[in-house]
Amino acid sequence: ELGELLRREKLYSNQLSQWRRERDERGLDGLKKSAPGPAPKKTAEQKRIEQLEQENDRLRKQIEIQNGCLTLQKKALDLL
Repeated sequence: ELGELLRREKLYSNQLSQWRRERDERGLDGLKKSAPGPAPKKTAEQKRIEQLEQENDRLRKQIEIQNGCLTLQKKALDLL
């Protein structure tokens, strides 16, 4: 009967064994659903810091370009 149930539900016996082992080790809390995929490597704070650093770099580059344009305009006015 168990084999029929596993085939019908498209499960493998090793999955059932793993669920039993998790239940034995951590009780019913061990069977709760976890987030799919690997655990995040960075915390939300680290992601925010990285985002702000990227924005800071972008703004610095933009300021460099604007300063270069102003320098060119000043040189052009000096030539006139």
